[in-house]
Amino acid sequence: MTEPSVPLNNVIGQQDQNSSCMVYLHVKGTMPLLAERLQLDLGGNTSTSFLLIFALIAGVVGAASVLYGLIHLRIWRTDSLADAASSAIVALTIIAFAFGFVCKEIILGGHRGKRLHTLEAMIAVSLLSQLLYLLLLHAGMFRSRHRHGGIGTGHDPRSTGATAVI
Repeated sequence: MTEPSVPLNNVIGQQDQNSSCMVYLHVKGTMPLLAERLQLDLGGNTSTSFLLIFALIAGVVGAASVLYGLIHLRIWRTDSLADAASSAIVALTIIAFAFGFVCKEIILGGHRGKRLHTLEAMIAVSLLSQLLYLLLLHAGMFRSRHRHGGIGTGHDPRSTGATAVI
């Protein structure tokens, strides 16, 4: 059984005239066409798709890390510091991977559009700000107001220090 030959420059998807949904044709060789189309729209080279994936993941994890930091700022205990610092380390690691793909993208060269240049600059700024955030979190550990204790130690930071005998 032979497969019908389809020219590679045909349309990947067509819009149905009666509805607003996109109908995709399943033909042999569609994925290289889709990759070519994405590469033409964004510019860049082979590392662009990995750069975009890691940039999106790093943005989400970085935002979650900042939320942990705000919770730590409100509570200011050692257990909240551990949560904020661990999420900041994970976010810094992921943004460092994205920055590695930025470096790879620059080394490989090729046509990169304005949007890709802007994304590369934003990843570099995000890496530096995440590193500064992590350093400030650990610098806050040496502050004298830091309360020790937490859930497992039986220390209630809202208590006045007086013990009640029942």
